[in-house]
Amino acid sequence: MAPLYFLRIFCLFDYKLKKDKFGKRRKKCYFLANYKKQKKGERVMCNWRLYFFIFFWGLSFSINTDAKVKNTKKEYVLQLYQLAKDTHEIFVKHGVEYWIFAGTMLGAVRHKGLIPWDDDIDVEVFLDQKELILSLRPVFEDAGYVLFEENYGLFRVFSQNGTSLPGYKYKFPYLDIFFVVEKNEKIYFHLPTWRRRQGEPIYITKKELYPLKEYVFGEITLYGPNDPINHFIYSYGRDWNTVAVKVNHLSQGKERIRLKKEDRVPAQPIGPLEDRIQ
Repeated sequence: MAPLYFLRIFCLFDYKLKKDKFGKRRKKCYFLANYKKQKKGERVMCNWRLYFFIFFWGLSFSINTDAKVKNTKKEYVLQLYQLAKDTHEIFVKHGVEYWIFAGTMLGAVRHKGLIPWDDDIDVEVFLDQKELILSLRPVFEDAGYVLFEENYGLFRVFSQNGTSLPGYKYKFPYLDIFFVVEKNEKIYFHLPTWRRRQGEPIYITKKELYPLKEYVFGEITLYGPNDPINHFIYSYGRDWNTVAVKVNHLSQGKERIRLKKEDRVPAQPIGPLEDRIQ
């Protein structure tokens, strides 16, 4: 599979270099990103390298060219469901507004639970609730968890009896709490992000977020955005519901697959879960 991978990269980089070298002529070739900007009926000039790039890129989705990524271990899966359940109940009891996002949101819609190869839980909270969450540290501790503040501005919740990771102060598995701010009816990450939406740092509109909706997540329910589709498109591409990139924190590899029926089930086991929060 390695030759296929290098052919893809060769075609892409050669195409980009030619674009810079030939100026305007290459702009006609750059139809993948600017097709809609071309005049109606204008002839699109492309060389054989671009066609090869398209061919091999498409082929890579049906042939796994990267290292295999294993599904998350059952013991971690059960811990993640329990962690999500307990955090949800703590937040609801103490008036913290949260919603799931990223891979957790994708799992709720596409798999009705944790994605089989995912190994953490992602939630978002408004920045003005940060002090409220900090005040809940004793509540998390009573439930057997550590509320850990990362030095780059997010909170991480993990079990006191979790698995230690060499070189890290936190344990595995964990739940990440990301903070967001509102500006002009849009909700943005509090910290910089490489993901973009229409030329801006990725965001979700208030109209897409509210009213929050309950999603089935294994045998529990969690709150999430009312309309997450645009979030999926700008985060994972328009093929988010047919193609998946298998990647997690513990694996070194990355694997693209076309989703089959058996890939759409939630990570197992989904229970039994304990009622820890009183």
